[in-house]
Amino acid sequence: GEALRKKGRYLWFRSEFSDAIAAAKEAVRVLSDHVGPELALAHSTVSQLYMARYFFHDVRAPAQTAIALAEANNWPDILAHALNNYGMSHTFEDFEAARGYLSRSLDLSMGLENPDHAARAMSNWMHLEYETCHFAEAAEMAARGAAFAREHELDGYYSYTSGMLARANLRLCRWREVEGPASRGF
Repeated sequence: GEALRKKGRYLWFRSEFSDAIAAAKEAVRVLSDHVGPELALAHSTVSQLYMARYFFHDVRAPAQTAIALAEANNWPDILAHALNNYGMSHTFEDFEAARGYLSRSLDLSMGLENPDHAARAMSNWMHLEYETCHFAEAAEMAARGAAFAREHELDGYYSYTSGMLARANLRLCRWREVEGPASRGF
């Protein structure tokens, strides 16, 4: 089951989106009788893959299952991961709820000292702000995310958040503030 979940992630990185989701769903099926954290993480992975494709309504059921399992079994790292997905699924329907779930995900991640989960929460939060035309907030979160990613040597997140910082500054007509982040992010 865990190998199938990881296979889904690898397929995602290869842009084989349908196969990635199928592998993650197969991981859930294989792990369905398992009571460990692997099942919760498999559900969260399914929700993450749907979220990344903007299939927001499909995100919710697996994310809610992962959240319930994580809360019932005190798995805060998986809870942080699933809340991130669940929060993003509310982007265009309930913006304040989306912010709330992402804030909780970020708080949990920071409390766990899990830099990858924290950087992911910041990245998704900046994306939420940008997608909903809150460009100043997107720039603020992108700057925070870039500084955090740089401090923790998370090069992929650093590049991504720097690129978003440039995009948000462009939308805000902050011309002089575009060049630095743009050169780091693209």
